[in-house]
Parts: sequence; C-alpha cells; structure tokens
Amino acid sequence: MGIPQIIHPNTDLLDTNAPIKTLKFANKDLVQLILSGKKTCTWRLWDDKELTVGDKLTLINRTSGSEFARAKIISVVEKPMRLLTNKGRKGHEQFKDDAEMYTTYTNYYGKEVTPETLVKIVKFEVLAE
Repeated sequence: MGIPQIIHPNTDLLDTNAPIKTLKFANKDLVQLILSGKKTCTWRLWDDKELTVGDKLTLINRTSGSEFARAKIISVVEKPMRLLTNKGRKGHEQFKDDAEMYTTYTNYYGKEVTPETLVKIVKFEVLAE
C-alpha cells in the first residue's frame, strides 16, 4: 500500500475571476517572517477553503485583523503530518521537535493534532503591490 499523498501540480489554467481567499496568521512574528521573505510556506489543517495552485490570497494578521500582503499559491501538497520532510518544512517556521509542532497546531485549531492528521503544505509568493 502506498503512502497517502495528494499533489496539486502547478498549472496555468487559472480562473482569473475566482474570488480572493483569505489566510490568517497568528501573530506579528509570522507577519514579519512573511514580509521579510523568510516564510514562504504555510501549513493548513482541515482546509475549508479548498486552497489550490493559482489561488490569490489576502494575508491577514489575526491579532490586528488587518491585511498585510497579497499573495498567490504556487504549490500545494497534502500528506499526514508524520510524513513531513525537510522539503515540506522549508520556508516554514521551525519547531524544536514534533511534540512542539503538534501542540502548536492543536492550540491553533482547538482540535487534537496527531502524526496522522493531514496537513496541506501551501507554498506562496507575495505579490508586489
């Protein structure tokens, strides 16, 4: 049996009339990492936005509620958290260990996060205004 993984390849067949989706980031530290170009990836669990390659995004500081950037999704990969690799972690804030990572995401979502929880690895590029 293969490893469950869904890859959403990059495509130029984009719907230019698609609505802009919003992504919220938990604090100003994450906002600064994005604006500095150090954070180019976000992990989303239980994706209710159906994030896909080519989606245009408004990035929101959850604390202040204000928009701080616009971005576009350039790749999406979905897999169980236990299968996160260095490639999937690149461009994302780091955790000292997996236990800290599961605790952080349990706090973000208010649901228990385990090694089997599916994570959507969303790589994005910030758009120039």
